Amino acid sequence: MTKGFWRELAKEFRDYMGSTISFPADYFAGWFGVAPSESGVEVNELTAMQIAAFVGCVRVISGAIATLPFRVWKTLDDGSETVASDHILDNVLNNQPNPETTAADFWQTVIVHKLLTGNAYAEIAYNNAGQPAGLYLRSPFRTIPYRRPDGSLAYKTNDTPGQYERWVNAEDMCQFRGMGMDGLVGLSPVKYYAREVLGNDLAAQSYSAKFFANDSRPGGYLKAANFIAPDKKKAAVESWISAHSRGNSHSMAMLDGGLEWAAVGVNPDEAQFLQTRQFNRQQIAAIFGVPVHFLGDSESSRANMEQRGLEFLTYTVKPYIAKIEQVVNTRMFPKLGRHAGRYFARMDTTMFERAVYSDLLKGVQMGRYAGIYTVNEGRKLLGEQPYTKNQAESNDPADKLWMPVNMAYVSMDVTGTSDSSGNGAGKDGKGQGGNDQDGGDGSGKSPKATGQGGKRAQIYGKREIEHYFRLFYPTFRDALGRISTRKKVNEADFQKAFGPVLIQIASAFSLSADVTPEDLTLSEPIQHFLRDYISNFSRRVTLKGDLDEIATEELRKTLTTLREACQPLSVTVEEAPEQQDDDDSARSERRVKTIKTRHVNFIKNADGTTAGAEILEQWNRKRKVKLIKQPDGRMTGAEILEE
Repeated sequence: MTKGFWRELAKEFRDYMGSTISFPADYFAGWFGVAPSESGVEVNELTAMQIAAFVGCVRVISGAIATLPFRVWKTLDDGSETVASDHILDNVLNNQPNPETTAADFWQTVIVHKLLTGNAYAEIAYNNAGQPAGLYLRSPFRTIPYRRPDGSLAYKTNDTPGQYERWVNAEDMCQFRGMGMDGLVGLSPVKYYAREVLGNDLAAQSYSAKFFANDSRPGGYLKAANFIAPDKKKAAVESWISAHSRGNSHSMAMLDGGLEWAAVGVNPDEAQFLQTRQFNRQQIAAIFGVPVHFLGDSESSRANMEQRGLEFLTYTVKPYIAKIEQVVNTRMFPKLGRHAGRYFARMDTTMFERAVYSDLLKGVQMGRYAGIYTVNEGRKLLGEQPYTKNQAESNDPADKLWMPVNMAYVSMDVTGTSDSSGNGAGKDGKGQGGNDQDGGDGSGKSPKATGQGGKRAQIYGKREIEHYFRLFYPTFRDALGRISTRKKVNEADFQKAFGPVLIQIASAFSLSADVTPEDLTLSEPIQHFLRDYISNFSRRVTLKGDLDEIATEELRKTLTTLREACQPLSVTVEEAPEQQDDDDSARSERRVKTIKTRHVNFIKNADGTTAGAEILEQWNRKRKVKLIKQPDGRMTGAEILEE
């Protein structure tokens, strides 16, 4: 009975003293001649907060995490993620954990508790439906984890309005642990791995304070020529101290009875106040992983502020964020049911990952050009509001956004590709590969020499024209608009305005599967054809009327003409076998004509009309052919004119 009574009394005494300090033995160690630290000063959470470097580390880390958005995210069926702003915990984690605390104050206090004591506790509050709907901080000095006899974890706390002791189940408590050794509790930096460093800095701080309190002058002694009685000696010392200490350090002194003042010299370099304090500051910063320049110390480094910010995020802040996210996700989100694994909480560290504004603009611009970001996604990265439909449809020039005229929307025409062998699904879903307009034979095999089959297997005919129409219309319309603003326009103006546009179009049509865009060069006949086409275009086109309609009509004509001029065409040529005298050859001639596929280049006039075609056989023999056309203008083949 007596043993159990004293054990319970000891627990209560520990819990009571722990309400203000985590290790009350410091207050009693001196009674038994035991120094609380090697430096002889008391080191606890209250005294540690008197050290500027320690407070700086706590302030920087807790303040950085407190400013981060802590949102609830939802995983969609397609694997993408979106912010679940309508989730009940989104407001709890990001705005107000409870009616008495804002989110910034709450998470800053959590980190302060963790840095001071190694542990932070937040009790989960539930609504009437049994859902987590709030978080309440519990003092780490008055909350203690226990292992029950059955092995389960529970927490005993008296951090309640009535200060009565109660138990909290593990599933109802969020414990944010610091670095520890058993996985149950985190070690206090003040009491363990930073104890002696903090004690040394406290001792140096106390010594320097006393040194400067004495007007930066060393101590000394009163010297008498003859023996003085003890009572007179004591009275003389007390009189000297009361007259010349603290605020009276510069007052006039009068010595009688043969007394003389003898000062004891101290070399300031030997004291090394600044070096000691600076070394302690670097050690404290190293313990908490905070760059010393965050604490006002100089640091030689070639890294810019962006790189230093990423360093602070990666090696200092991220470990705290990861532990907070994991505790919240395992304690506050369901593990079973239809919503299990669908919702999760994540802190947004974008503010630390942002580059210099000029570099950020370049990154967004490159992402836009590469088709990675939309306008609104880029504006979000820059911290701007989305560009709305009302702004886009507004007639106010102040609401309009500029963009390069050679950009096009990403569509299925751009993203839809086929393999390099020409295999691909045609309109009917069957493998057709190349076709009679791009060098393929429709069998799915790669056409030889033309280089036009594989990558255009799904873009042919009208579809190819429509694809390039969407791609080049902004550029073509811009060139036409610049021409229309001039009072006097000549052929040179047309060449200057439309030359780059038509070169891009011709390059797109001439690009082959085995030639990269960097290596592509237009042939001299094609360049000459482009100059003649622009010359005829300048005499033919009229700039009166709606420029949009003119640009649409002329661009379609240009695309059709340049496609025929730049792309070799596969035509079917029927050839009879050579005449022979034997019966076998005659039977062969009567039986069937040999069907061959020839690659031809069109022979164009200066006005763009087709004059004829020449067959390219193995790219080294040319034979003139006559095009076979139907009444509706379709080309169905060609016949050889001469060998």
